Amino acid sequence: MAQYINIQASLLRFCSDNAKLLRALVGTEFKSLNLDALSNEDELPEGDFIGIEDLAVQSATDDIPLDTLSAAVTISTVSDTNNMRLTKVVDHIFECLRPTKAFTLFDETTGNRRGNITCMNMTQILPVQDGKNSRVIQSIIFQASALDESTK
Repeated sequence: MAQYINIQASLLRFCSDNAKLLRALVGTEFKSLNLDALSNEDELPEGDFIGIEDLAVQSATDDIPLDTLSAAVTISTVSDTNNMRLTKVVDHIFECLRPTKAFTLFDETTGNRRGNITCMNMTQILPVQDGKNSRVIQSIIFQASALDESTK
């Protein structure tokens, strides 16, 4: 079974790996965050970020190494004229999370590949929200299946 901790670690890795790509895409640094670990907006970093939040995992049975999940990848930019950096980043992440797109399920301890997380059903971009200090925030909600091939 794809354990919750491995799914969470894999989503954080997805954000971290994409944060590196985003510098080339829009020219600014993006910090990778677990937004579920923050209790309020005052704890957010000063600059741009990408992170996961609202992670939920469901398993139908222990006999099958397949879990389903839903989560939001949230992007925020600061001092972003016309939200152009935000729009480019949201577009990039949306394309990565469209149904049938996949990324690696990692073991949280070793970092080794355990399987795949495959997006399914519907992927949705939520409206832009205003935050504090010229910050804008936008989330992409997706559903996926996590297949842990190491337990077959």
